[in-house]
Amino acid sequence: MPNKAKSIRPFWVPERVAFGGRSKDNSKFYNGRPWRKFATAFRLKNPVCVKCEQEGRVTATAVCDHIRGLDFLLENKINPIQESECQALCHKCHNSKSGKESHGYREKK
Repeated sequence: MPNKAKSIRPFWVPERVAFGGRSKDNSKFYNGRPWRKFATAFRLKNPVCVKCEQEGRVTATAVCDHIRGLDFLLENKINPIQESECQALCHKCHNSKSGKESHGYREKK
């Protein structure tokens, strides 16, 4: 059986880690029953994406998103399961917001 070829990379280039972008793993919170029940009820109560609605489009809600971010809420001991801390977004708006936040950009209010 043939051997897999070793990758050729310069010694000063760090080895790439797949899916290593998140600094904190929040999967325990997001996979928990309280959040899943809250998020489902919140999406049913708010069926239209907030960002799309501001731009005059009507898009179905797909994600219950924390406005200030889960890490911020937990660090400041704020309950993350509150309607005032969440917004309903479609996939496109949520991915755009999360991508900007991961690169250090925050929207000013």
